[in-house]
Amino acid sequence: MDSLKILGVEPQQDTAVNRQFLQPDEAFQLNTEIQNKNSVVIRWRIADTYYLYRDKFRFKLLDSPDIHLEGVSLPPGKIKTDPYFGRVEVYFETARALVKLTRSNSKSTELKLEVGYQGCTELGLCYPPITRSVALTLPPALD
Repeated sequence: MDSLKILGVEPQQDTAVNRQFLQPDEAFQLNTEIQNKNSVVIRWRIADTYYLYRDKFRFKLLDSPDIHLEGVSLPPGKIKTDPYFGRVEVYFETARALVKLTRSNSKSTELKLEVGYQGCTELGLCYPPITRSVALTLPPALD
């Protein structure tokens, strides 16, 4: 179901609201990159006037029994007094997460990662939590 429809905005209607607010995947463009055999970098390009909440990021491995989530590193955000959540850390323009992994085998391995995040726009719309799944192939661990 369309996220703007959930919020009571019909996306197919040509209204000022639809021209004003971006779809979630346009507002928060997600990209992934294998950094090395044990880590993945996830980046968001955040549209002008939009921001992501630092404390709303979630990362979960799916159907990847040979891989374990060791930890996630996020840089500090900017402090903002938010109308929905009060004093929070947020990211404007870009956000980056380093997902650290451990593996029980050294072969090239398929990785399925569920990524959750939430953001708003300075124009008064707060999106519901967003969840995306990404599939990646980790290179062999040649030790």
